[in-house]
Amino acid sequence: MAAKTIHSSRLAFRAEATQGTGPTTWDDEQQIDHISVDVSKIAQSLIADPTLETTINASGGRTMIKGLRSCEMPASLKLTGSGVTTSAASQIALTPMMTIGKHCWGGIHRSNSTTLTGGTATEPEFTAVTNIVVGCVVGFEDNTSPGVNAGKVFLRRVVAIDALVVTLDRALPFTPAATDKVHGVATIYFDEDYLTDSRANTGTFSWFVQLARSGATDLCWELLGTAAQLSFTGMTRNGLPGIDLNIMAANFNHGGLTVPTWSGTSYGFAQLAIGRDTQFSLVEYSAVGAVANVLMDCSSIAIEPGIPRVALDTVTEVEDNMEGRAGYSTEPAPTTATVTIGIGEHSGKYETELQADTEYALSYSQVAAAGKVWGIFMPKVQIGANPSDAAINAIHGAQIKFQARVPDDAGTTTIASSKILLAIG
Repeated sequence: MAAKTIHSSRLAFRAEATQGTGPTTWDDEQQIDHISVDVSKIAQSLIADPTLETTINASGGRTMIKGLRSCEMPASLKLTGSGVTTSAASQIALTPMMTIGKHCWGGIHRSNSTTLTGGTATEPEFTAVTNIVVGCVVGFEDNTSPGVNAGKVFLRRVVAIDALVVTLDRALPFTPAATDKVHGVATIYFDEDYLTDSRANTGTFSWFVQLARSGATDLCWELLGTAAQLSFTGMTRNGLPGIDLNIMAANFNHGGLTVPTWSGTSYGFAQLAIGRDTQFSLVEYSAVGAVANVLMDCSSIAIEPGIPRVALDTVTEVEDNMEGRAGYSTEPAPTTATVTIGIGEHSGKYETELQADTEYALSYSQVAAAGKVWGIFMPKVQIGANPSDAAINAIHGAQIKFQARVPDDAGTTTIASSKILLAIG
């Protein structure tokens, strides 16, 4: 007999037009590169029959009652750029990772690529501002600086637009020149209206897992009526950045599934190692739009998006396959970045800033060639816990927990007031 290796794995998804309804066939659906998928939690609840027996000898001999099939499936994906270079005057293409990001956070904006005609490092002048809005993130390619930064793309958040002059949250590391490239970027943001009604917004996915290269129908799982919560992982020195998904499902199928005849390839690219051209920026919020970029050395960073998904469990079923579940919503949770800062920094400095209620703008991003950049932006944060001393090898450092607040520097639109942004360029 054929013995299937545990090192063969496929993962695919599809947005559901109706909650709980998956595709007729998975042959043409989108596969995505993944680091791991855990099927151990995909299980139906089985309930013991409570009927009393006439003898102890018969105890436990009745057929188990089949209960709800709601379950969870953790999966780990790669955090990378888009993998494409968008031509001038075109909108950055929607990728599978962007689709998953919108599914988890609710909102997405995709800007156009264009060029510059000049301007300053904080107020570059664009050739066109099509699909560029306040609150979104765009990427600027450095074609001016010689050496290591040449050809690299730097992400910046837009805080104002006046005709073709765009005000950035922080200065670029170079002075813009005519014909410099501006790259389209997808900005994933928190959209509460989308997340609080998965039924009306067709906000659920179906997922398919295949853990054998061919055949073996019993090694396939189909999850239906799902919503996912996103967290970041791999943000360690020389680590590979990733996204962990906790996928909640209303129902699943396993055993007897038709093994897809996959027609496409799996989407994904190799990550770039953390520490090479990854930048942490912290500037005072009051100076946003007219401030030089301040880069800091960090020995660790942990980011909690604070956008939890919650299941709306019921004693009824409306849509097929949504057993005991009406859909999904979201709930309040803090968005935080816990950072250990060293090289001349100390906790006393940040204790002073805590008492002064100093507000900051924070970002953590990958600087790279077009198609390989990503960034996490918290446009407005305050220190959310007492700063503490932290040993960084042989020196003192400071561990600071920043808590996000709703920004008001770019207006009141949903994207401009999102407490966290994920940029993919």
